[in-house]
Amino acid sequence: MRILCLHGSALHGQLFEAKTAKLRSLLPQTYSYEWLDGQYHVVPPKLIRDAYPGPYLSHIESLTTDGMKSAMARLETIIEERGPFDGVMGISESLKGAMLAASLLIKCQMDRQTSTPRFGIFFAGLIPLTWTDSIGQDVHVLMRKYPLLLDKAVWQQPNTTLCRDRLQALGAEAEFAPEFQSSLQPVKASSRPRCLHPDMHSERLDLPTVHVWGRQDVLSKQSELVLQLCNPDLAESYQHEGGHDVPQLWPDNEAVSEIIQNAILQSEYAL
Repeated sequence: MRILCLHGSALHGQLFEAKTAKLRSLLPQTYSYEWLDGQYHVVPPKLIRDAYPGPYLSHIESLTTDGMKSAMARLETIIEERGPFDGVMGISESLKGAMLAASLLIKCQMDRQTSTPRFGIFFAGLIPLTWTDSIGQDVHVLMRKYPLLLDKAVWQQPNTTLCRDRLQALGAEAEFAPEFQSSLQPVKASSRPRCLHPDMHSERLDLPTVHVWGRQDVLSKQSELVLQLCNPDLAESYQHEGGHDVPQLWPDNEAVSEIIQNAILQSEYAL
C-alpha cells in the first residue's frame, strides 16, 4: 500500500513524516509513504519559522491557475515515474498540502486518468484550487481581503460586488489620463486563483476520502466544504481536539487510524 504524501506550504516532507509518526504507528506496517518535498523555497510566516526548522518549501509557485497547472503537471509526472500510488495524503498546515491533494484527485477523475490514486486523506483541508480558468470561481478579491467568507452568495460574483466602487473611482481618473485605461483591464484569467465551491461545482470526488480537522481550527469551515465536494457515501470525517494540524492525542490518532483503514479497504474491494 503506497501513499504519496504532500506537506503544507513553508514545510517539508521530513516534518510531515514526523508529525504523523503517532498515526502511522497505528497503521499496518505494510503501508509505505513517499514524502515528496516541494520544489519552491518560500519565506515562512513567523509562526512557522519560530516553530520548525527549514527548509521551507512549497509545491506551488503561486496560488493561480498557472501555478496550479504547473504543480499538477509535476505531480502527474511523479505518479507516472515513481508510481503507482494507491492513495494521496496531504496536510494544509500553512495552506496547500491537502488542498493540492484534493485538486490532484479531482483533476485525475475529470481527465479519466487510469493511474489515479484510489483514496485521499486530507488533514485540515482547504477548498481546492483549479488548474484551468474553465472551471471554478474567481476568488482573487476574496483571498486577498475576505478569506473566511465562504457563502455561495458572496462567491458568485465577488469581484464586481466587492470592487465596484474602486473601479468607478479608477474609471474617473482614467478619463483624464487615457494611458491609465490599460490598468483597469482585468489581469489574464490564468494569473488569478479559482476555487471549487461545492454549491457551485456539481461533480463529486467519487472515491473513498478521509477528512480530519481540529475543533479549534479557525479554517474548519473550509474542511467541511472539501468534505461536501466528495461522494457522501465514500467520505468519512473526524474532528480532533487540536487546531490547524494533524492530531497529536492518542485517542484521536486511534480513531483516525481506523477510519483510514476502512477507507483503504473500500478502495481495494469497493465495499
